[in-house]
Amino acid sequence: MIIFLLFEHNKNGDYMNSEYEILDYIYKNASMGYESTMTLLKSLKNKDNKIKNDVQDIINSYEQFKKESELLLAKINADGSKVNPVASISVDMNIIMKTMKDNSDAAIAKMLIKGLTMGQNNMSKVYDNISENIDKKTLKLLNNFKDFQTNAIRKLEAYI
Repeated sequence: MIIFLLFEHNKNGDYMNSEYEILDYIYKNASMGYESTMTLLKSLKNKDNKIKNDVQDIINSYEQFKKESELLLAKINADGSKVNPVASISVDMNIIMKTMKDNSDAAIAKMLIKGLTMGQNNMSKVYDNISENIDKKTLKLLNNFKDFQTNAIRKLEAYI
């Protein structure tokens, strides 16, 4: 199971409604998704999994969302928050142990689907509480990120 750390609440416990909070949310989720999926792909090195190309596509998408959110954060003179290194190590160890136990395409797909679904569910909470004054580019990035998750899940379901 890949565990994506989700950041749907701001420091006050309120749902996000500022430009920064939404962009930072995308940045952190894309960063964690990229890092954990890279660990997953590395654990499949020297294996004959058919799913590898789809895993690489997911990595490429996460990397693109990370870059796009960084650019939009820079336009508002902000940086994205860094992923907690302890959480990252914990996720990496979990991935390595699970792939050692079962590295079948179906097991890999289930891990990815679980993480993507968690991200998608939390993304719905973000949508429910978006401020009306959010920049159109930020909203488009948020919509594209949600669509990426939905499409990746659909594609991965073929392996189960």
